[in-house]
Amino acid sequence: MPEEKEENKEKKGLLDIRLIIVAIAIIILAAGIAYVVARMVVEPKVEDEVVESTVSKNIGPIFEMDEFTVNLAEGRRFLRTQIVFVMSENGLRKEIDQKTPLIRDKIITILGEKSISDIQTAIGKDSLKQEIISDMNDILVTGEIEEIYFYTFVFQ
Repeated sequence: MPEEKEENKEKKGLLDIRLIIVAIAIIILAAGIAYVVARMVVEPKVEDEVVESTVSKNIGPIFEMDEFTVNLAEGRRFLRTQIVFVMSENGLRKEIDQKTPLIRDKIITILGEKSISDIQTAIGKDSLKQEIISDMNDILVTGEIEEIYFYTFVFQ
């Protein structure tokens, strides 16, 4: 009889441990689900704000240039980038199409004169944008480039 009591106590103790483990697992699972649901609820609000600010900033018509791959001033280093022009008017598209060889040559020359240290910072990229805008607007007569966006920008 005493052996049966000990065996029952062991079974009860094992059962208690199993119940505790199951309870902990349920709590962890519930916390995980709550975290995922909370992120789903919070993230759309952030996205709505981003979309709102993007929509409120009206950009003009755009023109995507083909990708540029250029050796940089260091010689063995190169830059691969794709540039998007924001044009003052849609009619500028035709002039850019007609002057694409001249525009590409000018941009390749500008990029090829740069070193990694010239373009790796935000200030350097901004300066590069302003230089390209200025040179493009010297070439164009039916409108102007208002802004430039780098669609890709990889250097090695």
